[in-house]
Amino acid sequence: MPQLDGLRAIAVSAVAWSHWLPAYCGSLPIGAYGVHLFFVLSGFLITGILLDARCGDGGNRAWSLRQFYVRRALRIFPLFYVTIAICSLVNLSPYRETWPWHVSYLSNFYLFFRGDWHGPVSHLWSLAVEEQFYLFWPFLILFVPRKYLLPCIVIAICGAPLFRFGMWAFSGAPRLASILMPSCLDSLGVGAMIAWFARSSVCGRWKFIATAFALGGILGYAALTITGYLDGLKMTFFALTCGSLIWIASRGIPGPMGGLLQSRGVCYIGKISYGIYVYHLLAVHILDFLMYRIPGYRIFDLLKVSSEIYGHPLARGSMLAIITVGMAAASWTLFENPICKLKRHFPMTKARPVPTKSLNGRAGPHRLDLAEDMVAPHVRVGVSVSLFDNFRVAPVTSLEEHEK
Repeated sequence: MPQLDGLRAIAVSAVAWSHWLPAYCGSLPIGAYGVHLFFVLSGFLITGILLDARCGDGGNRAWSLRQFYVRRALRIFPLFYVTIAICSLVNLSPYRETWPWHVSYLSNFYLFFRGDWHGPVSHLWSLAVEEQFYLFWPFLILFVPRKYLLPCIVIAICGAPLFRFGMWAFSGAPRLASILMPSCLDSLGVGAMIAWFARSSVCGRWKFIATAFALGGILGYAALTITGYLDGLKMTFFALTCGSLIWIASRGIPGPMGGLLQSRGVCYIGKISYGIYVYHLLAVHILDFLMYRIPGYRIFDLLKVSSEIYGHPLARGSMLAIITVGMAAASWTLFENPICKLKRHFPMTKARPVPTKSLNGRAGPHRLDLAEDMVAPHVRVGVSVSLFDNFRVAPVTSLEEHEK
């Protein structure tokens, strides 16, 4: 499903754009759109992996739980903790003063209690939300009886705006109430609902459901924007629209749009989006250091480039993009990807013995290890039917490859 990497590239670009070029965002919360698109993607992928593991673990849910957490740790922890350690050691404020909040994935609580954003650590709140989500969601998906899964997901989606309204009514920091994990469960839950639908008997009616999600999300968001009422529901409706887009993209969007989403460059940005997200605010400090804090060796002074040129927001944004993508690409190639390859030792589904006939004509066991290539319970060896029985045959891919 390469188009999901394309959506991830759009999400991280929106976040970076909002931080680098806020004057060019107008009145739209572009950064929030990007983060919540990430959340819907995460809910879709994580829930899909857990549902598939539930079908392929031979009933050993504790084993699947362990595999899931090991794999998540290999993907997320190394880059995150190394970045915090380096920033603290070089005395980059406010990392040095606030690192205990970040290493414990409580950045969102730190910002909430502070009542305002705090420079280069502000974006870490969404990573904290993801980790807090991982503390309970795998238990729910793996251990709750299947007939109760959809009601639990619906409760999570409906509970998020209620939590936001409650916090805005009774909290002293209403502007940042939305960065607490319960406030984000509608976006995460919509992704989870799409993953559940894609593996249920209703997947044959995917066009109707995806259209309903898209129309409901767009009309609901537009109505709230026009009337000015119930702003706390806007992101819920936005999440519905994102859910529809992700479901369609998982099947393959046709035409130029689909071609763009699965183009090599866009997919590569999606692949390294975790590094881009972590580094994009640090790039601001790196650029400022190169431009202003090296007396006598300022790069643009040496090159005799006018400050009117390199000081223009678009020029500055372009330089920040080059620095960030360069750092993320190097990080992925030299650091993240080698560690991610260790995940092959921790597959999410167990190898199952399949009876086959041996050369002498007798039935004998043969190990068929689908491992994490099982995108859905309908996978066959060598090909994937994606998330739908009636979808075109495509090369096997792993949902895990698309995780943030």
